[in-house]
Amino acid sequence: MDFLSNEIAVFKTDMRFPDTLSYKRSEDYYYGMRKAFDDAFNQYARRSKLSYASDKDELIKPILECIFNYLNSNDKCFNQCFSDCIQKSMQIMNNQRFGLAQKFVNMSFKYMMCFSDSKEISNKFKDCHLPLDKYTIKWVRSFRNKEINKKLDTLKNAWANIDEDLYNTIQNFAKEQLSNNIQYTISFSNSAQNKTCTLPAERLSAEFIIWHQEKINELHNILEKSKSDFERLGIKQI
Repeated sequence: MDFLSNEIAVFKTDMRFPDTLSYKRSEDYYYGMRKAFDDAFNQYARRSKLSYASDKDELIKPILECIFNYLNSNDKCFNQCFSDCIQKSMQIMNNQRFGLAQKFVNMSFKYMMCFSDSKEISNKFKDCHLPLDKYTIKWVRSFRNKEINKKLDTLKNAWANIDEDLYNTIQNFAKEQLSNNIQYTISFSNSAQNKTCTLPAERLSAEFIIWHQEKINELHNILEKSKSDFERLGIKQI
């Protein structure tokens, strides 16, 4: 199994994503889109003291219909579908923050790529964007692009507060970098087992690998810091 297939399988297991869902049945979209909705809007809802549990499916419905029609038609214009979904998403809970909308829409497509029969329409996902959150933004930052990093430095919780212009700049930058057969290190607990893979040129496909590894890197850094703190304080680790 290649790295991408493995990461998709891991993601599906972690998310408890059933193997029986199909892009051909609109009712199957709710499973992934509810998760995508929570990924994007949970934090905002808590801060705003809002509750959407009772009408989540109604809020999702217009975006679901848009994505379903795109995946089940001969329409090859992903950008138009994305733009329509963003506009509808920004109306959810009367929220106009582009950052939250992009995460909901992009994560929805990520879950749709997990459908058991998604390979039948693999061309529909080729132009999908890189979902932006703290892990993928960290990967983007690693290229040390001064213009992008300077703008990101001004944003707290950058993925949620990003505007459309910076978002498009990052998407174009990621697309350009991934077109260059980027080598990416897959880390294991035993560094001797580390491997290098070539990231897919498609942004959404690459995100499966990047997101998981950047999350592992963060956990590794936390553990290393804890280990260092224990040693500094003279505390023996169990």
